[in-house]
Amino acid sequence: MVALYPEIKLEDDEEIYTECVFLIDRSGSMAGTRINQVRDTMQIFLRSIGEGTMFNIVGFGTRPEFLFKNGSVEYNDTNLDIATKHIAGLSANLGVSSLNYIFLRIETYIMMIRVPTS
Repeated sequence: MVALYPEIKLEDDEEIYTECVFLIDRSGSMAGTRINQVRDTMQIFLRSIGEGTMFNIVGFGTRPEFLFKNGSVEYNDTNLDIATKHIAGLSANLGVSSLNYIFLRIETYIMMIRVPTS
C-alpha cells in the first residue's frame, strides 16, 4: 500500500479534506490466490477509513473500472455496503495490465475531482 501525505499547516479551525482511492490490479496475473488476498485485505482497509472521508475503488487491467463512476463518494454505511459487495465479487477479469494507459486515465479522473467547500 502506498500512502501519500502532503505536509500541510492548518489553522486550528480549518478542516482537512481526505480522499482515499484504492487501485487494484485485476489483470489475469492476479487470478486465484492473489485476488483472494486482495478481497480479504480490502475488507480490512474499507473498515479502516474514517467517517466522512471520500473514497473510490479503481480496478485496472487493459482498462480501468471505477466503482463510483462519477468520482469519489463520502464514506458512510450505505457506500461501505456498496463497496463491500463490490469487493466480494472481484475477479481477475480486466485483461492485461497496461499501467501507462491506466495512469493517464487516473490523471483524468483526478482532474475531474471537485474538492468540497464548506
